[in-house]
Amino acid sequence: MGRILGLDPEEIADFALVRWRKFLFQTTVAGETRWRLYHASFADFLAEKLDGAKRYHEQIADYYRESCDGNWLNLIDMDGAYGLRHMGVHLAAAERWMDLRALVLEGDGDRQPWADARYLADGAYTGYLSDLGLVWNRVESFESQGAGDGIRCAAIQASINSLVGSVSPDLLQHLVTNSLWSTTRALEHISQMPEDWRRIQALEKLGPMLTESSSALALNVAKGIADEKERGRAVVTVAKHLPDRLKLNAVDLLCRLENEWARAQSLAAIAEHLPDMMKLKAMDAIRMISVGRARVEAWGQTIRYLPVELYFPLRIAD
Repeated sequence: MGRILGLDPEEIADFALVRWRKFLFQTTVAGETRWRLYHASFADFLAEKLDGAKRYHEQIADYYRESCDGNWLNLIDMDGAYGLRHMGVHLAAAERWMDLRALVLEGDGDRQPWADARYLADGAYTGYLSDLGLVWNRVESFESQGAGDGIRCAAIQASINSLVGSVSPDLLQHLVTNSLWSTTRALEHISQMPEDWRRIQALEKLGPMLTESSSALALNVAKGIADEKERGRAVVTVAKHLPDRLKLNAVDLLCRLENEWARAQSLAAIAEHLPDMMKLKAMDAIRMISVGRARVEAWGQTIRYLPVELYFPLRIAD
């Protein structure tokens, strides 16, 4: 990054890795140490503190546009495909809306080169759909083309959804079982499925194959389901196969469901898969439910999974 922006790498390391270390998450990819922010809100905070941020975004976008020599596929092996995965975000932050539109919407016949490159790099259309969303949110900025671009964005979204929907949960299971797809790639695919029921069915098929590294992604896929009742089902489906450290996150997600029936039923369903102390947290959440029938039914289903030494101190709320 220092090379691209013309800044001293040691100065960047001091600013980012020393001063802001507690806000960063460290990971290793292909033997290289990578860093990312814990939360997007901190990125917004840094953007306000950093003078000339828009200019830096422009420099980064222009660097990778020039480096690819007219072929986006050349970015796959450059800097861990950073330019490919973050070009859209940098163009948006630089407010280069027409360049972003051309990148995401313009194609060669039936092919869209940017979509193809992102799919080859990611093994899924998730990244391209994120870039498409950046364009779709700004169609009014594209002068007279705005209405047509909005329709085009919707058509592309529908086309990709149709393509994703053609891969059945059983086929996904086969692809992962036979090492043709990674678990991560399959989860990215599931996140794009348009129907909630299909996502849940696919998560059920994939659950026993979740790895330590893909478990958090699976929970995020479940979290992304809009309907609260179906989201609760999906979280419970994934939670059966999560390590204990992530099961608490699953319980927290269920506690935030606004629909009290969905919350009660989901907490009751997850109880048997929780360590004993987490069962108590689930039961505390059930006690706070105001709908009496939902509370009592969920309580009755959950309490049978408690060991006897934890059972007697409990009292159901009136």
